[in-house]
Amino acid sequence: MGTPPVYSYISTKAGHDPVKTLYLCAPERDAATLEGLEAFARSSGWQDMAEELAAVLVMPLAPKGWEAESPDLFLDLYRRTCRSFHTRSGQSIRGSGGVLWCWETILYLAGYEEGAAFAGNALVKCPNLFAATALVNGAPGDYAPGEEPSSHWLVPEVSENYHRKNKETPVALWLFGQDGDAARRAAEYFARAGGFDPQGEEAPLHGLPSALCQDGDGAAQVRVFPGSYGSEPGLAQLIARELFCHVIRWKNSPDGTLARVDSRWEFYHSPKYVRHTAHTGGLDYDFFVHLPAGMTAKEAAGLPLVFTVHGRGEPAWMFTSKTGWDALADETRAFVLVSPDSPGNIWVMDRDLEAFPEMIRVMAEVYAIDTSRVYLTGFSNGAVITREAGITHPQCFAAISPWNGPGLDSVTLYEAGAGAKECGPVYRAAEERFLAEGWELPCFFYYGDRDNKAMPDTNLFLPAMLRANRCGEAGETLDTAAGYAGGDRFDVTGYRGPDGQVRVAVTVMENMPHGAVNDESRACWEQLRHFRRPEGSRKVEFLP
Repeated sequence: MGTPPVYSYISTKAGHDPVKTLYLCAPERDAATLEGLEAFARSSGWQDMAEELAAVLVMPLAPKGWEAESPDLFLDLYRRTCRSFHTRSGQSIRGSGGVLWCWETILYLAGYEEGAAFAGNALVKCPNLFAATALVNGAPGDYAPGEEPSSHWLVPEVSENYHRKNKETPVALWLFGQDGDAARRAAEYFARAGGFDPQGEEAPLHGLPSALCQDGDGAAQVRVFPGSYGSEPGLAQLIARELFCHVIRWKNSPDGTLARVDSRWEFYHSPKYVRHTAHTGGLDYDFFVHLPAGMTAKEAAGLPLVFTVHGRGEPAWMFTSKTGWDALADETRAFVLVSPDSPGNIWVMDRDLEAFPEMIRVMAEVYAIDTSRVYLTGFSNGAVITREAGITHPQCFAAISPWNGPGLDSVTLYEAGAGAKECGPVYRAAEERFLAEGWELPCFFYYGDRDNKAMPDTNLFLPAMLRANRCGEAGETLDTAAGYAGGDRFDVTGYRGPDGQVRVAVTVMENMPHGAVNDESRACWEQLRHFRRPEGSRKVEFLP
């Protein structure tokens, strides 16, 4: 497959969820032939781990030795192969043609011996490519590319004020069995990239001695395991389960941002997220309720409700912490959070709209939430269904906020194809009815200025929102970024209603691809929380 040739293994469990890609560099004696790669994949335990993690394992061939290969190998490999792996489970994202979705945010790299040295050099050259890396009995030998400007591969063209070198990009790296000098040099180099003390602290893991230096949440980290290590399967299990399952590089800046995530099992069993199910239209919709930390259901009675709705292919177990709504709920103790799942990891207007009133009904019955203050937010495909549910069931919501929403309705996006330029008749009929009935619905749009999937200048929904909220077409620049982390990236245009309050706003984030930062939630909450819809009213009230 592709050039250079690779050995690959596709898990039989890979399907609707985002697929991890595990890049593995075998020792040179094994990397010389495809047969050797397959044998190493099996004997080292990595093929079994790819199966367990519902991942794709990719092993490049190096018949002339690793020194003959370019350190840009993995970026080239990803671009050529990420859309070429077909489902073995029979499940894949709707509209993908059976091709698995290998996410750029969950690429992982492991190497052994000479393959570890090559993988380390690749990490120095392309540190923004991988969510986490493990090197066994080998370390980088060439640190010169660290002085080069970052490739910022997640954003093809950055603004003029974006300047970062490779050596300034944090990584998550585990080093096993290094000799003293090589381990120290690698630990010092990558620790400086993360901005923390390279000395680290003693941090045994499953009985193995190690020294760990890390950032606040432990995503960016360097961990050194001294001693003797080989290619035993237990080591692959440790790396895959303890590192590769818990670090992600979110696509929210030119080099992404490392963050910790729960595994699917951990999320489903966490007391932070209480699982409920809504039944409607012959389908079941799981949704996960997060109460502010330490708060009981009885204590949360009367709080408003915020929905955070995942995008296409991004299930609640992975998405919920992405935008920081759960952390904001804990901090403010001001709302209850609901993160729903869609069947097959995709939201479509002609199937899923009735799930939202049903989830609200359950939340009112079980948690006694304030039904006059229900706010609907969503990302990407979740932004599309946010718009659609908002205009179809405006009586349910006090305000909505679509984030990074593509420019068409969900039915057109996933059935009419990429050539469509206008929303389809199902959406248009709903929008016309919404406007004719005189509903107000404050709406706060969020975009990235480097997002090739959702651009503010293709926002077909802004005119309807301005009309519904009786706002003028002339917006004004708002200074709302003060006090937010990354707030200097915010560019906010607001539109005021007859009462002088901002009822519609468009926020564009500088140097932002198809992603989001946590303080967008903070800014969004400040916009949403001022609105209330009295029962039965088509108008909303502004709460000072």
